[in-house]
Amino acid sequence: KRSGPRSCSGTSERGGGRTLGTDRMPHEEGYGGDPTGKEVEATAIQSMAAPQEAHAYFAAAEKRDYSLAELQQHDGSNPGVPILVCLLGKIFDVSSRADIYGIGGPYSWLAGKDGSVQLATMKKDTEVKFEDITEDQKKVLSDWVAVYERKYEFVGMLTKEEHLFI
Repeated sequence: KRSGPRSCSGTSERGGGRTLGTDRMPHEEGYGGDPTGKEVEATAIQSMAAPQEAHAYFAAAEKRDYSLAELQQHDGSNPGVPILVCLLGKIFDVSSRADIYGIGGPYSWLAGKDGSVQLATMKKDTEVKFEDITEDQKKVLSDWVAVYERKYEFVGMLTKEEHLFI
């Protein structure tokens, strides 16, 4: 008979990640089991900390305002075209981290889009409208904007006609 604590070092059949004693991956519990989202944010910041060499293959983003249609052309699917992400109408060049924002990357769903509601709600697929997000979610979004302002180059704004937040 076994005594003492059990190890949680097993792997799942769905990708070799830690299961922590369950069949669920950590991200399947909302904020990965972290109700404040602080651990998720810390992990995201850490993953953004070291730019990859892949950015050398992208042209510099033009500093100007972009329409949603123009923003969509910067989703990482066009070779050499900078990868852009929009939050609260602010557009950032994230090409330096093509490994995470480019095609197949864990944040590729943000590339070429306004990801404000998705980051506020911490759900990449959401039907929530910006005007319906809570004050707590607005704070989460504000924290994300601060992260992007520290890590990435600001290149412009979403055009006023399409800006969700005016």
